[in-house]
Amino acid sequence: FWTFSTNHYHHCTIETLAEGFTNNLKAVIDHCCTIEIPTPTISDFPLLRKTVSTTQAALDDIVSSYDADNLFPLTPLQMALLFRLLSEPNSDEYLVQVLIKVQDGLHEDLLK
Repeated sequence: FWTFSTNHYHHCTIETLAEGFTNNLKAVIDHCCTIEIPTPTISDFPLLRKTVSTTQAALDDIVSSYDADNLFPLTPLQMALLFRLLSEPNSDEYLVQVLIKVQDGLHEDLLK
């Protein structure tokens, strides 16, 4: 069900648009249902679109080489944590704490 302004569009224009959209969506669904081994696409990695060529071939090269840095760059905090871990594996200099307020009792068995 589509709504539109009849002051701006003719009914047949929207009908054609809706039919094309529906057909393309069905084609995407059919394609996805026939793939035996799912593969990522550029749309799966929004950060990647900003850093490298936006071709499927470029993505396939990165994924096949497991170059995770280009897929998901680290945040500054993650970079600092990784640096500290690699330079001083036994250091507890970066201790990340989380404060959680528990209501209605704590189920210790579920936390193990």
